[in-house]
Amino acid sequence: MDAATGGLQPGRLTLVAAAPNVGGSLLGLAAARQTTLVDRHTVLYAASGPNRDDIFRRIISAETGGDYPRLKQGRLTAQEQQVARQLVQAGDLLMIDDGTNLRAEDIAETAPHMEGLALVVVDRLQAAHSARLPLSGERLPDASQILAGLARTLHVPVLAVVDIDDPTLLALLDADVVVTLTATADLGKVQRSGPRYLAAPAAGYRCTHATDWVALKSRWQLCSPVSGVPAVPSDGSGPDSRRTAALGARGETAAILSFSYRLLRFFFQFL
Repeated sequence: MDAATGGLQPGRLTLVAAAPNVGGSLLGLAAARQTTLVDRHTVLYAASGPNRDDIFRRIISAETGGDYPRLKQGRLTAQEQQVARQLVQAGDLLMIDDGTNLRAEDIAETAPHMEGLALVVVDRLQAAHSARLPLSGERLPDASQILAGLARTLHVPVLAVVDIDDPTLLALLDADVVVTLTATADLGKVQRSGPRYLAAPAAGYRCTHATDWVALKSRWQLCSPVSGVPAVPSDGSGPDSRRTAALGARGETAAILSFSYRLLRFFFQFL
């Protein structure tokens, strides 16, 4: 993704357009995971659709290679418990708002109060209208303008996932960069052409966003089996030019305290 887009640039709104079950949200999660757990930067994750617990489970699964359905049952290995502790410790960096009435205006009001904000992730913009989801339907063009304005005002990258790849709708949204993910019946074609297109010119480079995405889709059984298909190289050699970022919740002190309490309660239920 970095090689294809030039990275998540400060001051720009990047849209990841993908139909449901194609993997758009996984790119946002990968950016949040790298930013908070590895690079130790602040992320604002606006979750309009997925809930907080689901986001935690997906991050744990991505970090450990754990089985996602098992994590949903609350059964964690020792390694997964360690990652859960890391999430608790990163509670002041990864702030998630999973409210059903989340608006673009709420995100724009919260972000300026977050010190050291590196990335805003919006997961997701829903093409079909829903009365309980302001980030849906005919309100999307206005929402995209607000998010684009937020990126420019704060000079931070904003990554938003939209659950449709219709060019007509995408043309109505105010985005600086649009990345479209498309499903194919031939998974071998995805593995051969996708990572090659995303690969940077530097020899030995591996686009870890792409390889993480392919691995997670296979693990969660969101695509056809990969038997007989050559594995995508992911040895981690060569430079990694991923831009960092941040995901979020509303930035008032009370909201942060509430988040910390809920995160601790989420972790200790597995002990």
